[in-house]
Amino acid sequence: MVKSYKNNFGEINENCITLIINNRKQTIDLNNLVKIRFVKRQKYHINYIAFVLSIYLLLFLKDNTLSNFFQLSIFLFTLILLGTSYFFKAYQYRFLLVKKNYFIDITVSKKMSHDAENLVNQINKKGL
Repeated sequence: MVKSYKNNFGEINENCITLIINNRKQTIDLNNLVKIRFVKRQKYHINYIAFVLSIYLLLFLKDNTLSNFFQLSIFLFTLILLGTSYFFKAYQYRFLLVKKNYFIDITVSKKMSHDAENLVNQINKKGL
């Protein structure tokens, strides 16, 4: 078997790919694969929480019994939360192998995402 591509996430051979998952090697035959994809999806949990909290704090500012210092502090904190809800980005990376009868879904760390994406590109170049 001639190795045609290898990186830290796995290696491509003539008729199979070998992935390193949880420090274990797993070999998958390329003949059974229908599609292979690398998916980068943004997670919005922190964005939603920051936005809802900022709206709640803005509604809390209607209370006129607070001193000006506390009102200004809450308003500035609200602006920081709104900025966080708009500019913060967190991603989830997944490596998907679609076989004839089932699929394999592997969650990839941010550190290995570049290697996983390159592996998918090399497999697709090879002509899956």
